[in-house]
Amino acid sequence: MKHETLESESSPVRYLKDLGSGNEVLIVVGETAHLYRTRDSSLNTSRIPELKNSMLCLSFSIVTTASEFFLVLGFDLSILLFDVPEFRSVSKKRLEINEQFANTGAALKFFDSDSERLYFSLNEKCLVFINKSDLLSRSPLAKLNLIYNAHYRIEKAFCLRPDAGLFCLARRDSMQGVFTFEVINSNTFRRRKGHFCDEKILQDYTGTLNCEAPKELGTLIDVIASEAPKTVLFLFSRGVLIFSDKVYIFKNQTNENFDRDSVLGSLVPGAHLVQGENGLRLSMYCAKGEIASTFINLQKPKKPLQWHRATLRSFLGISLHTISHYKCLNHSQVVLLSKSEGILFADYQKKRRIHTSPYTQHTYLDALTLDPDYAQIITVLACGGFCSTLGFVSLLRKSLSANSFQIIDVKQLGDFGAIRNFWFTYKGIVPASCIRNSDNSLLHVSFYNRILTTRSAKCALQLKNSVDEYLMIDSEHDLYLVNEKTALNISSLAGLSSWNVCHMSAIQTNDHPSTLLIALSDGRDVHMLENGVLVATHSFKGANISEVCLKDCSSSIGVVLIVTNHTGCITILKYSFESRLLSLYFEVRLGESRAFRLCNIEKVDTDTTKPQDPIVFVYNSSGVFILNLSRRSYYTWSLDFDVKLIKYQGNNRYVVLTMDDNFVTLAYNGVHSTEWARKELVSRDWVFTKMIQLKNSRFVLLVSQTTNFKSKVSIFDVKSFQIIDEHILPDQGVIRGILALEKPYTQEVIISFGGCSPNSDCLIVLSVLGSKLFKTGIYKIKGTSAALAQSGDTIVHTGEKTVIFKLQKCPDRRTWEFKLLMKPFEGSGPRSLDCTFISGETLCVLDELKGICFYDLATKKRISKYPIQNYELDVVHRRENFGFPFLKLMKGTEISETFKDIGSRTADIDPLLNPVKKTETHPFLFVACDSQLLIYSCHPLYLKNSQTNSKLCLLCANFHLPFEGTVTSMRQTHANQFLICTPGRLELISLDAE
Repeated sequence: MKHETLESESSPVRYLKDLGSGNEVLIVVGETAHLYRTRDSSLNTSRIPELKNSMLCLSFSIVTTASEFFLVLGFDLSILLFDVPEFRSVSKKRLEINEQFANTGAALKFFDSDSERLYFSLNEKCLVFINKSDLLSRSPLAKLNLIYNAHYRIEKAFCLRPDAGLFCLARRDSMQGVFTFEVINSNTFRRRKGHFCDEKILQDYTGTLNCEAPKELGTLIDVIASEAPKTVLFLFSRGVLIFSDKVYIFKNQTNENFDRDSVLGSLVPGAHLVQGENGLRLSMYCAKGEIASTFINLQKPKKPLQWHRATLRSFLGISLHTISHYKCLNHSQVVLLSKSEGILFADYQKKRRIHTSPYTQHTYLDALTLDPDYAQIITVLACGGFCSTLGFVSLLRKSLSANSFQIIDVKQLGDFGAIRNFWFTYKGIVPASCIRNSDNSLLHVSFYNRILTTRSAKCALQLKNSVDEYLMIDSEHDLYLVNEKTALNISSLAGLSSWNVCHMSAIQTNDHPSTLLIALSDGRDVHMLENGVLVATHSFKGANISEVCLKDCSSSIGVVLIVTNHTGCITILKYSFESRLLSLYFEVRLGESRAFRLCNIEKVDTDTTKPQDPIVFVYNSSGVFILNLSRRSYYTWSLDFDVKLIKYQGNNRYVVLTMDDNFVTLAYNGVHSTEWARKELVSRDWVFTKMIQLKNSRFVLLVSQTTNFKSKVSIFDVKSFQIIDEHILPDQGVIRGILALEKPYTQEVIISFGGCSPNSDCLIVLSVLGSKLFKTGIYKIKGTSAALAQSGDTIVHTGEKTVIFKLQKCPDRRTWEFKLLMKPFEGSGPRSLDCTFISGETLCVLDELKGICFYDLATKKRISKYPIQNYELDVVHRRENFGFPFLKLMKGTEISETFKDIGSRTADIDPLLNPVKKTETHPFLFVACDSQLLIYSCHPLYLKNSQTNSKLCLLCANFHLPFEGTVTSMRQTHANQFLICTPGRLELISLDAE
C-alpha cells in the first residue's frame, strides 16, 4: 500500500509551563493562552491574535519585581510582551540580529533562562541570549548576543551555571542513534565580583560524563532540567545522574531496573522535577497510564531510590495512547494533553478528572477530489468541524513549496495597452506593444533590438539572452542560425510543410555539446533536426499542437520533447541520439480542454550534490502546474496573480507577465519540494458533515448540522470559495444519506432525512438549477437510513422499509413524484450504512448491527445475512480504544483485479466469480479499525458456494494504515485510490498490489 498524508495535525499545544512552583500552569493552544490555578481549580482564558504569525512563545519572570511576562516572537522578528495573568500588552520591540545571523531568525529555539537572560539555540549551531532588561527597556530593539558556536548540530541544551559560562549540550550520534553529552565553558562572560568560572565543577561535570559511572546506570531514558536552582537530571534505567552545585549519583533499589518493557519504557514528554528543602521530587507519566515518582535526598547520596507508582487508567476514561504530554503540578494534580480530548486536569489521589478544555482541531468528516479527470490527485475539498459549534470547509492543493521561488521585482513598464509578448534585450525587457509601427506583424525582437515581422519570417527562437543568437525560419522556409551579424543557412524546410503554424525549441546537451538539437512543429507533426539535418518525425493525428519544448533531463532519462495541444493533453516523447527515434515516454491530461504553454526550468548550480529533478512550467490563464519528468508527476504553483506568459531570463531568474500586464521577476533556488496548501472557510454554529460534487465541477453540495438538530443543504462555489445558496430543512433531525443522481436524471439530488418527530422522516428531492437549489419532491417514509443507491433510472432506499422507485415529472414540469416500482417491504433497519445493486434482482445492504444482508427484489425477501461478529477479524473485537470499526461498502471490478494475486484464498474464489465479473457488480466490504484496513469479498455467488455459510470468510487483503485513530469517512477517488478522513488527519492511500 502506498500513502500520502495531505494533512496531519499534531498536538496543537504550543507551550506548557508551571508557574509559581506548581500553583499555576500556563498552556498555550493555537492563539489562546490558558492559565490554570491548582488551588481553586479555576481556568482563565485569553485570546492573543499575535500568536497566529509567531515562530515561538515563552514565559519568564523578573525576580526583583516578582513579575511574570509572556513573550511572543513573530516571523518578522517583532517581540510582543504581555503581563501575566492579565495578558495585557506592555512592550513591543524588534529583535536585533547581527549580520552573521542574517536569514536565520526562523531557526531560533528557546531552551532555558536564568535570573537575567533568556537562552536560545540559533540555526542549530549557536547558543545565544537576550537580556531580560533589554525587553523591558525603552529601546525599540532587543539585541541577540552570541555565547558559543558549536561544530555540530545542537539537539538539546541546558544551563548548568550560566553565570560561570557552563552549559550542557547534547548531540545525536549518527552511527548509534543515541545522544552524547558534553559540558562546555563558553568563556564569554565578564568576571564580576562573586562570580567566576569554577574550573573544579567543570572538571567534575566533564569527568563524570567520561567515566564508567553512567554506564553502570544502564540505558539513558530521559534528561530533565529544573530552573531554580539550576539542575540537570539524567534518568537511566538503573538510577540517576544529577548535575547541580556538584555531581550526584543515585542508584535504584536492588533489582529495580526500568527496562523498555516497564513503566519508563514508554515515557510521555513532560517529566517533572521539583526542588524541595531536602532534595528533589521526580515524577513521570508513561503511555500505559501510570505515574512513577521518587524522592531524591541530596543529603544522602548513598540511599537507593525507591519508586512509587499510581495509575490513571481506572478513572481517566479516555484512550491512553492519545496522551502526548504530561505535567505534574503541586499536591497530586496533573495536566495531560490528549490528542482526542484536549487539555485534561486530574487528581490521581482523589481519582477524578477536575477539568477538560477541548482542542480546536480539524475533525475531517468527508472529503472529495476536485480533479477526477486528472491522472493524479492534486486538489481536495474537505469538510468537518473544530468542535460541535464550529465547522469548516478546506481546499487543499498540492503545490510547489513557497520558498522555491522568491519574488525579487515587480514593475509595470508604462501604459502600452494590452501586452501579448515581450523579449529580453540589452536595454532590458521590451514589451511587444511598445514597438512602433509593428501592428500585429511583430514576430521577434533580438537581444540587440533586431526586429523580425511575419512579413520576413515564419518563426524565430532566441537561443541566448546575453548575445544576439537566435534561430529563424524565413519566408522562403529556410532555417537560419543568426549570430551577431552573420546568418548561416543550416536547412531548407520547404518540403516539410507550408509552416503557416510554427513552433520551435532547441538545446545543446551535456553529452552532445557540439550538436544543436532543434524541434519544429507545424501544428500536426514534430520534426527533429541535428545541426539542421532532419533525423526524426513524429505525427499527431488531429492533435492541433500548440507548443513544443526540448529538455535535457539526465543521463538516465536523456532528452525529452514535451508537446502540448489544444485539448489540454501533454505528450512527453523520448529522443535517442543513437537510434535517432522519437518514442512515447508518457502522457498527462490536466483535465482542461484548453491549450497549455511551456517554459523550461533550468537546473541551478548549488553546493549540494543532491540531484535536481527535471521540471517544467505548464500553464495557461487558469493556473500554473509544475511537471516533474523523472517522477512523472505534477502539482500546482499557487500564485497571487494570473499568468499570461513566463520566460527564462538567465541566472536562475524567470519573468512572469501577469494578466494585468505587470512584470514579476522570480529567483529560483533549485529546491522544488511540494506541500499541501490550505484555503479555509469557517462557519459558526454549523458543522459540515457530508459533501457531493455536482455535474458542474465548480459547485459542491454541502450538508451541515447544528447542535439543536437543524439541518441545511448548501451550494458551495469552489472558485469564489463561498456558499451561494442554501436550503434549511424546516423540521429538526439529521440528514442520514445523500445521493447525486446520474443519467437519465440531470441535476437532481436525493436526501434521506431522519426527523426528531415520528412523522418527519422522509426522502427529499432537491434540484440544482444553475447556482440555485430548489426542493422539487418529497416522500414520507418511516425509519430512514443512510442507504441510497441508483441503477439506471431506478433508485432504492432501505431503512425500516425498502423502497424502490423512479422519479417522474409532475404535470407542472417543475416538481417530481415518486413512482413506486413495487410495494415497500421490510428493510434492514435505520442503522443501514450503504447499499448497492448486485444485479437487477439482488440488493446488497451494509447494516451497522446486522452486517451484510442480501435481498431478492423479486420475492421481496432477505435471502442471507452475515453478521459483523462472524467475520474472521480479530481486530473488530479489540474495542478498548476505538469502539466500533468503520465500515464501508465499495463496488467495482477494478478492485477485484487488484486483489486477484494476493494469496491463495483469493485464487480459490476467482473461478466462482469469473462468470459474474462481466455482467454484475462485485461488492467489497472495507473495515478500518485500529491501524488495520481489511477488505472482504461479499459476493452472494461465493457465499452460496461456500462450505461454511455462517461467516463472511473471504479476506481479500489486509493493510496496515499509516496512523492510529478513528476513521470518520472513506471515499473512493480512482479505481484503487481512497481518501480517508480522521480527527486531525487526511490521508490518501493507494491499494495497488506490490
